[in-house]
Amino acid sequence: MTKCIVRFFFVFLVSLSSYSQLPEKQIRAFVALMHKDTTKVLELLKDTLSTNPNQPVMIKTVGELYYKRKDYANAIRYYLKGLTYDSSLSLQLSLSYAQIKHTDSTLFWLQEYLKTRTKMPENKLKTLSEYAFLQNHSAWNNLWKKEWYNDYEQRLGEIQYLFEQKQINELMETIQSAKSLYKHDIQLILWEARAFWLGENPRQALKSLQSLLTIQPYNQEALLLKAEIFEKQLNHNKLAETYEDLFKAQPYFIYWKYLASLNFNIAYKYKEALENLKFYFLYDTLLSKAYYQAGIAAKNLKKHQEAIDYLTRSIKLDGSNSEAFYERGCCHYELNNLERAFSDLCMAMDLKPMQGKYFYQRGLINYALNRSLAACRDFERAKQYGYIKAESYIQRYCRGKN
Repeated sequence: MTKCIVRFFFVFLVSLSSYSQLPEKQIRAFVALMHKDTTKVLELLKDTLSTNPNQPVMIKTVGELYYKRKDYANAIRYYLKGLTYDSSLSLQLSLSYAQIKHTDSTLFWLQEYLKTRTKMPENKLKTLSEYAFLQNHSAWNNLWKKEWYNDYEQRLGEIQYLFEQKQINELMETIQSAKSLYKHDIQLILWEARAFWLGENPRQALKSLQSLLTIQPYNQEALLLKAEIFEKQLNHNKLAETYEDLFKAQPYFIYWKYLASLNFNIAYKYKEALENLKFYFLYDTLLSKAYYQAGIAAKNLKKHQEAIDYLTRSIKLDGSNSEAFYERGCCHYELNNLERAFSDLCMAMDLKPMQGKYFYQRGLINYALNRSLAACRDFERAKQYGYIKAESYIQRYCRGKN
C-alpha cells in the first residue's frame, strides 16, 4: 500500500512549514482520499475553496478527482481555474478534451502546453494514448513541424531516455555536459542523483541530493529519492527523519507521519514514534496499522495499559492481525492479566499457527497459571518451530514431565 499511496499523492504539491498553520480541512480531505471516500474529499475541498479560492494545489486535486471519475466537464472547469497558478495544467486540459474527442480544444491546449518550460519529452508526449485519435489528423502533424523544445529541454529529454534505457556511462556524460552549461540547475542535480543511484552509488547520490536540498530544503522529488535510498540501506532512523521532512513539505498528507513512526519503531526510537502517531490520530482514526504501531511503541516504553488500549483499537479495525493479539497478550501478561493474556495468545495462534514465539509466550502464561504440563508442551512446540529461547525453560522446568 505504501508505494501506491506515495506515488498517487506525490502529484499534489504544496510548500508549508509550520505545524501551527496546518490546513485541517485539506488534511482531512487527503485522509478521506486515502480511505477511498472521494465524495467526502470533494465535499471538503470544495468547501475550503469556497472560503479561500487561492489554493492552487487543492484546485488541481479537485480537477484530478473529476478526471479520474471521467467527469471531464468538471475536470476542465477546475483545470481552467488552476491555470492561473500553474501553466502546466494546459496539458491536463488538453488530455481532458482528448477524452471527449474535442479535436480543436485538444490541439489548442496542447499547443499552450508546448509553450511552457520543462515539459514532457516530445517522444513521450506524442505517444500518449489519449492522443491516438489524432495521429492521422493534418493539424496534429502540422503541430509537430514547429520546433517547440529548446536546448535545455532537449537535453532533459535525452537524459530521461538514457535513464530509462539504463545506459549509465552515457547518461552521466550527458548530465555533466548539461551541468557545465546550466550551472546549479535543480533538475540536472536531481537527475545526477538518480543516475548515481541507478549506478548503485548511494554515497554520491546522497551527496547530490544534499546539494539540491541545500538550495530547496523541501524538494519533494529529492526527498522521495532520499527515502528510497535509506529504505534500501535499511537506515530506518534516517528514513523516519526524511518522512518527517516530507510532511513539512506536504503538511496535508498525514500519511508521512505514519511512515515516520513506523520507521522510528524499527529504529528503537519509541518516544518519537508515539509522538508522531498521537499527532496522526488527530486526523485519522481508521488506520488499524497506525494503532498497532502505537501499541508497539507504548509497549516498549513500558506503558502496557496504554499499549493495550491502542492494540484493542487496532483489533477492532482489523481482527485479522495475529501480531496485534500477540502483542496485546504480552502486555496483559506484564500486567498479570493472565486469563486475558492466554485468550489473546490462543487467538493469535488461530490466526497464524506454527509461530514459535506465540507458543513460547503462551508457555510463560501457562506456567504463571500453574499449568506446568501445558506450559512444557508449549515450550516444546516453540522449540520445534525454531524459537531457541524456549530451550532454557525446557531444561529448567520440563525434564521428566510428559
